[in-house]
Amino acid sequence: MAEHLDLVKNEWGAGFQVRLVTVENSPDQGLVLANINPGWEDILSRPLAVGAGDSPVYAIKEPPNEGLNAIIAFYRGDHVFATSVHSDEGCPFRHGSVVPMRPADVGLASRTSAQPA
Repeated sequence: MAEHLDLVKNEWGAGFQVRLVTVENSPDQGLVLANINPGWEDILSRPLAVGAGDSPVYAIKEPPNEGLNAIIAFYRGDHVFATSVHSDEGCPFRHGSVVPMRPADVGLASRTSAQPA
């Protein structure tokens, strides 16, 4: 798998996080989805308004790095957030799609108080 980001949902009450979808930056194909949970198949074609008053950005229409950055900028909430771009080796979800919450790690893009283990 190429470098990628993971879209993550915090399950605060249960104390774990779920990977919703992985967005890869493939050198040959541009942005590619993997590990897709139902309801997230269209993430690349959804309009993302990344700033107040900004025109929507469509990740699939942007150069891959800009598309990834738009996803990271848009999904940064307490319930759903995008991680920073990382390698497979650095992926908190490399062993599965659910991880326990733990204190925040440096290097992940979330604005939440818990991060994937």
